[in-house]
Amino acid sequence: MNERTCSIGTLDDDLCLPRTSPAIDAGDNTAIPADSPDLDGDGDGSEIIHLDMDLLTRFGDMPGGPDSGVGPPPIVDFGAYEVQPENIFLPVILR
Repeated sequence: MNERTCSIGTLDDDLCLPRTSPAIDAGDNTAIPADSPDLDGDGDGSEIIHLDMDLLTRFGDMPGGPDSGVGPPPIVDFGAYEVQPENIFLPVILR
């Protein structure tokens, strides 16, 4: 997995969204361009770009948050970086 950088330019140019930002899951899925440079290396340049600026998933859904953007969930975040739903623990059911 790639390391999250969230900055372009100087170190104080942090472009990552805080986990409380209203811009999370508020983007427009229909505005994501085609993957013509084939960033994910799968040979399909006609699909939409599925990666953010750190080459992490562009469609990460934040559980429990509103999906206020356009399109079916998961909805992209505003900006160059997608908030990654890290450290989400699911219950384990033992039988």
